[in-house]
Amino acid sequence: MKKYDLGILGAACRRYRQERGISQREIAIDLGMYDSTISRFEQGASDSAYILLWYFRNGFTLADLMREEALYGESTEAHS
Repeated sequence: MKKYDLGILGAACRRYRQERGISQREIAIDLGMYDSTISRFEQGASDSAYILLWYFRNGFTLADLMREEALYGESTEAHS
């Protein structure tokens, strides 16, 4: 089983949110948090299961994560 780093997870969640036109502020209000907390999660600087559950509750799937991982892999291969 592959271990995903927080940067890929955060990027996948950010892409998912942006594709749906949802702001970090909307998520923060829904969760009772600051939008900066959502930003740190999407940057891979924090690992809040509570935030991740919001994404899953709102339609985020493992396929979204795998797609981001594939894109991330392509970008790092291009720089090798």
